[in-house]
Amino acid sequence: MKKIIIAKKAQVTIFAIIATIILITGILLFVAKKEDASTLEKEPPRPEFAGQTELKNYVDSCLQDVALQGLEIIRLQGGYVDVPDNVNSLTAKDTEGKYVQNLDGSKNVVIDPNSENKLPYWLTAESVAIPSLSFMEKELENYITKGLETCVNDFKDFRDQGFTVNYSSIEANVAMGKAVVVNIDFPISLRKADTSFEENSFVFSVPIDMELIQKTASDLTALEDFHTYLEDHTKNLISLYSGVSEDKLPPFSRSTTNFDCSFTTWNKQDVKNRLKNVLDFNIPNLKVEGTSFTQPSSNSQFQGVYDSFVYDLFLEEFPNLKVDFIYENEWEFLDYDIIPNNGNFLRPERVVGTNIPLLPQICVFKYPFKYSVQYPVLVKITDTSSAKIDPVANAYFKDKGFTFQFPMVAYLCGNQNRKCNRGNLPVVDTTSFT
Repeated sequence: MKKIIIAKKAQVTIFAIIATIILITGILLFVAKKEDASTLEKEPPRPEFAGQTELKNYVDSCLQDVALQGLEIIRLQGGYVDVPDNVNSLTAKDTEGKYVQNLDGSKNVVIDPNSENKLPYWLTAESVAIPSLSFMEKELENYITKGLETCVNDFKDFRDQGFTVNYSSIEANVAMGKAVVVNIDFPISLRKADTSFEENSFVFSVPIDMELIQKTASDLTALEDFHTYLEDHTKNLISLYSGVSEDKLPPFSRSTTNFDCSFTTWNKQDVKNRLKNVLDFNIPNLKVEGTSFTQPSSNSQFQGVYDSFVYDLFLEEFPNLKVDFIYENEWEFLDYDIIPNNGNFLRPERVVGTNIPLLPQICVFKYPFKYSVQYPVLVKITDTSSAKIDPVANAYFKDKGFTFQFPMVAYLCGNQNRKCNRGNLPVVDTTSFT
């Protein structure tokens, strides 16, 4: 009997322990759930409407794509999005094969190494036409307005999801300073069942210092017009590569004397081809003091020659700017002549001396050749601290370098720098471009 009572007491004890464990477990679970609920309450609230973020991202993505395309077009076409039909221009291939494609009135940049871009001249023998910064801003504004409207495609993606979409016209404002900042006023409202929301303003910026780039390009153009550094460089090259020899350029001024009356002649077309080769090789050696550049490696014998190709044009230094001048052999001269000539035949003036005691006949030859030539020079300005645009991916990369390009015409007339019995150049009002 005593054993039965002890067994019953043991069973009661086990049940009490189990009940205690269940009670403690329940309390712990309750506390844990309460802590979880408290944690959830402290999380930031979710967006009130599920479609608002998608709308903003949708327009922002379109804005970035269109803005980067527009900037790349301006870069490749010398400050223009729409190149006027009636302007003198240079057609040139891009070194990276980038090409401004015009498809049904819509322009974008594609990779096509075989196609050439059209770049209006900033300076010719007859005129100066420098696109101002405000002109470039307007060009980009017009391109963005048209391109953004096309990109959003009447918000078809949202309409297909059952949204009612209303929007007003697009107003774009571009400011080109240390960075390019695009502000868009584009009121958009979406409604679906009891849900409605709207967006009005969008902003995109890219770290490209167009203010510095355009000013440098303008200064280089004005300095060429007034100080003719391209023509000085051209005449230096002609002097270096000229001589009384058929395999050299005809000299500006040289005299020879002999007794057999032999002399040197040139074919004017051969001289043209030789001059184009000289320019192709040496125009890139023209450098601007205070900018970033490297000279060709050479021995001390030629170092002085390369030093003479460095022109001191600016009052301050621009260590982040790289200025390149380019002439390519396949670019035709806009004008070319050398006098005196007999058609395509270049020969010296001859003076024959006779009746000189103790001497046979003596011949004196004068080689006084005057060059008249106009040829294109493509100027490339690279700001290494600005962003580089990838027009295929519609992305940009900081501090990889933005290269702006524009062409000018170098002009010699009878060995004179940019002069040929003419008056002042007419200057185009760059603020009134349309």
